[in-house]
Amino acid sequence: MGSDIKTIKSTCKSCHGSCGVLIAVEDGKATRITGNPESLTKGTMCAKGQASIQDVYNPNRLKYPLLRKGERGSGEWERISWDRALDILEEKMSTAIKEDGPESIAMTQGTGRGYNRYTFRFARSIGTPNVGLPAHFCYGPRLAVFGNMVGGRLYCDYHGWGGEFPKTQISWGKQLEITNADGEMAVWFLESLKHCKNLIVVDPRATRITQRADLWLQIRPGTDAALALGMLNVIINEGLYDKDFVENWTHGFDELRERVQEYPVEKVEEITWVPKEKIIKAARMLATDTPGCIQTGESLEASLNAISTISAITSLAAITGNIERPGGMVNWVYPDTDEMEKFSMEPPVPE
Repeated sequence: MGSDIKTIKSTCKSCHGSCGVLIAVEDGKATRITGNPESLTKGTMCAKGQASIQDVYNPNRLKYPLLRKGERGSGEWERISWDRALDILEEKMSTAIKEDGPESIAMTQGTGRGYNRYTFRFARSIGTPNVGLPAHFCYGPRLAVFGNMVGGRLYCDYHGWGGEFPKTQISWGKQLEITNADGEMAVWFLESLKHCKNLIVVDPRATRITQRADLWLQIRPGTDAALALGMLNVIINEGLYDKDFVENWTHGFDELRERVQEYPVEKVEEITWVPKEKIIKAARMLATDTPGCIQTGESLEASLNAISTISAITSLAAITGNIERPGGMVNWVYPDTDEMEKFSMEPPVPE
């Protein structure tokens, strides 16, 4: 780089992955963004991160308040001051609260990068419980399931830091090789495939990763829970489950055994359009070639039966003994954020 170009170390915030980046700045303007080879992500970046510089200088980027001038949909806007914008919001919200109560107000926000708590604090300060987040249909369902089933958050152990890599991996409705970390990053996933014996991809579409799959289950959209129950049926009825783990670390196995009898592979084939031979093969791979892990995508959570789907898939990891073991699904213990949670959930100030 020339002497007139500065290189600034920073962090990409296009997703929760926070990859290390190097930003070239020329005459006060960012001109290029690349991965930082000294970071844990080894200098890699996804397409979203590489394109993020376009967001900064996009002519349509919203930088100040705009007030609609014409009819809705006309595209006519007037720039106004922050003070005027806040006055308009205060007037409309006060009127709504006075006429219909605070619960008549709903708030939504985009994907949070730590500022979710300010949204919750604001909502509680005016007395409304109505806050909508992307997490309600993207990642939130799995966190609810993980909290109820394992008391934490499960992630694939792609790193091999415990001495083992996953032998069997299931990529279920996920394209981690492209973008969107949510706990794991593409570089670790792709490197772990060097040690992977069985890569199973569950996806109705042909994607980049299906080309590398040892087994592709081209599922009918929206039938993922049935597929998981069918695989559970095979593993339980063939006695392939981890008996020691089930006996010592699970509850409700007898009820699960009874439930999955309703999903023989012939029935699951009709529901999911996945040939029964492939269902059986996938189940046996996961149960016998361990350790194994299951990476699920947000597509599974944008459905009416998201909780049931994630619960069934988590049960697959559990009965095969692939929870809390190197190369399997590890429980991430998140840091203490008690003071931040107290801030967001503090009761409204009395009038």
